[in-house]
Amino acid sequence: MNEYQEIEKLLERFFEGRTSGEEEQQLYRFFAQEDTLPEQWLRYRPLFSYFETGLAEECRLPDSNLRPLPPPRRKRRALWAGVAALLTGILAGTLLLRERAQFDPYEGSYIVRNGVYITDLKQIKPELEATLRDVMRQQEQYEQQLRMLDAPDGFDPALRLERQIEALYCEMLSGFQDGEIRREAEKILDINCNN
Repeated sequence: MNEYQEIEKLLERFFEGRTSGEEEQQLYRFFAQEDTLPEQWLRYRPLFSYFETGLAEECRLPDSNLRPLPPPRRKRRALWAGVAALLTGILAGTLLLRERAQFDPYEGSYIVRNGVYITDLKQIKPELEATLRDVMRQQEQYEQQLRMLDAPDGFDPALRLERQIEALYCEMLSGFQDGEIRREAEKILDINCNN
């Protein structure tokens, strides 16, 4: 009776998926007996018989000279495509790094001295750099002059110059005694000195 209680507990654990390999072997042996099995457990005999022998037969590979199946073609193609992409990336990166390392902004430059066309970078590089420094200095001077011309009151430099010329004309016209002649001169010069 004690054995039946133990088998009942093992069955419960088996159907819950908590039995060890050794406990399952014990169940297989128990259900393989031909003698007395309680009627309520007879229905489990084919199940355990299948697990013990049938399943093992299905899982066993035949003893022939079969080789393992090659991976599907799609997987092989994907693998080769990945390898090719990786190699292409490495090659492109190497070429870009090599090209950047060899970049010279003066490459292709030349000068003509006394009618002689000179392309040797060792000879012309100092002259090119001196010319660049001169251009930068001239640009700074030009910008400085523009800043000086900018009126602090926000007027346009050309408008400011025009007003200075008007002021000079008005100063000159102020020396005229006859008001009629002064107004006529203002009309001709298109200025208004009354402001």
